[in-house]
Amino acid sequence: MAMSDMAPIANELQQGIYRYLAKVSSLPEGTLYVKVAELEPVTWPPDSNQFRGELFLSVPFLGADRTKLDQALARVRKGF
Repeated sequence: MAMSDMAPIANELQQGIYRYLAKVSSLPEGTLYVKVAELEPVTWPPDSNQFRGELFLSVPFLGADRTKLDQALARVRKGF
């Protein structure tokens, strides 16, 4: 699958992460940026329906707090 074919899946995943974090996080809305990149199907085992990708989390520079990123990442790992 080409990356362009994966764009809808990456967008859906990003939105799912936003929704999940909004439920479990104390981060004010709009302060966390999520970007899913390099999304590709897992090829082993052959019948796998999972994806492998890179996840970037960021907060605006002003007032940014690294602990909030760490908390968000831990919640994403737990939820997904």
